[in-house]
Amino acid sequence: MNLLEYFSKRKNVNTIINSERISVGNSTDNYNMMLIASDFYANDDNIIIVLPNLFLAQKYYDMLSNMLNSDDVLFFP
Repeated sequence: MNLLEYFSKRKNVNTIINSERISVGNSTDNYNMMLIASDFYANDDNIIIVLPNLFLAQKYYDMLSNMLNSDDVLFFP
């Protein structure tokens, strides 16, 4: 079992990733990226992430590319 599989099977995470829309506030970027990667891993569906600036968008892209298959992560600056 890999980390994303374990994380996506946790009850509180599973509740979040099975909702129609995810809106998480007051959490760290790393936690947000883990939720995003777990959602993609569990549901294998498209996810769109909009961030307020290019620096943060690049940070998320780089981290998600390391967590998931780099072919599954696209960057549109």
